[in-house]
Amino acid sequence: VELGELSISGNNEWINVVFEFIPTQDYNVIVIGPGCARNPNFRDDPYFYFDRITLAERADFEIPFSNVEGGLCDDQIILSVEADDSFTYQWYHDGVAILGAVDPLFNLSTSDDFGEYNVLITTSSGCFLSESFELENGSTFSYDLVEICEGEQYVFGEDTLLISGTYQDIIPISVICDSVIEIDFIVHPNEYFEIFDTICEGDTYTYANLSEMQSGDYIVEDQTQFGCLSETLIHLTVLEGIQNLELQTSVAIDLGESIVLEPIAYSSDIVSFEWSDENNIVLSNEIQYGPFLPLGPSIFYLTGTDKDGCSLTRSIEVEVEQNVEIFIPNIFYPKDILGNDKFKIGYTPAVKSIDIQIFDRWGNPVYNFEGAIENYEGWDGRYNNSNYVEQGVYTYLIKFELINSDVKIFAGDLTLIK
Repeated sequence: VELGELSISGNNEWINVVFEFIPTQDYNVIVIGPGCARNPNFRDDPYFYFDRITLAERADFEIPFSNVEGGLCDDQIILSVEADDSFTYQWYHDGVAILGAVDPLFNLSTSDDFGEYNVLITTSSGCFLSESFELENGSTFSYDLVEICEGEQYVFGEDTLLISGTYQDIIPISVICDSVIEIDFIVHPNEYFEIFDTICEGDTYTYANLSEMQSGDYIVEDQTQFGCLSETLIHLTVLEGIQNLELQTSVAIDLGESIVLEPIAYSSDIVSFEWSDENNIVLSNEIQYGPFLPLGPSIFYLTGTDKDGCSLTRSIEVEVEQNVEIFIPNIFYPKDILGNDKFKIGYTPAVKSIDIQIFDRWGNPVYNFEGAIENYEGWDGRYNNSNYVEQGVYTYLIKFELINSDVKIFAGDLTLIK
């Protein structure tokens, strides 16, 4: 493997050269000599062999400084190597000799050019290069985000900042060492709002931590998402609202009786009405609700609303009494020309359906009807609508179903007279 090529010339003398390469594998022997196409007429072996060698980094061959005084942020740095009167010295900057820099001690000013500084030491044994010193910018940089609220101020260096922007402050430390501070400065505005609002008399107005029932101007203070002032001016007006809406507090009716609900009195400023039940189901948007047939005790609500949206609600309780009147005759005359020719039951509108059975004295059924009450016509005294039964005493069993699903049962005797 060819490691590289270097041309050397001289006249019966030692030549000091440096050959550098980067190893890519382990080497057991390194051979120095002419290229592969050597002169075939050359009788002696022209090669030199180096075996049992140890490769090292280039830095391992560099002579370290004996002392380094100062640092990048000092005005002056003193570099020195071992002093020997028999040695000669030449200092270099980036490989270029520095004129007059021929002492073992070198004063490096931080105002000098940035780059690499080292010294070549020549001894009776050869030339040796010292380690390198890198002169570079030693400034430091820091960044910060600063946020304040409108009306506040921030002191940055010698300036007082009031306007958003990017600012820098440089704090000199030495020629090449400054402390550079950069900030993004943001001034968040305070927020101001104005609200004109109304409520109806008797209502409570709430906004943030404000709770008021009176007309007036109110200021509510809060914070924005950046912690700045958020101020809201509220102009609150309490409207007069509806002056009058009257209902009966309660009314009682019998089961099966229909009813119409309406206000006793109301003011002319009401523009709409709404009837609702206990489950907040709207029943009507008219001033009257009904007629309707309540099946049990209920509470109904009437809400009046004016043009400003103010409303007033009143309630009425409807009590439904179980006064179900049923008349069952105990005697009738079939073929009676006076109108008493049927066994017919009298009832109130609370009855929904009827199931009636009539038996003779031996328990045999002679009449039966089951169905809606409006289809019931009564018994004319005939057996299954054919022949008339005998005069005598009969028994009945009657079951009434009411409109509220309650059931009433009656049993008794009736007399049929011919």
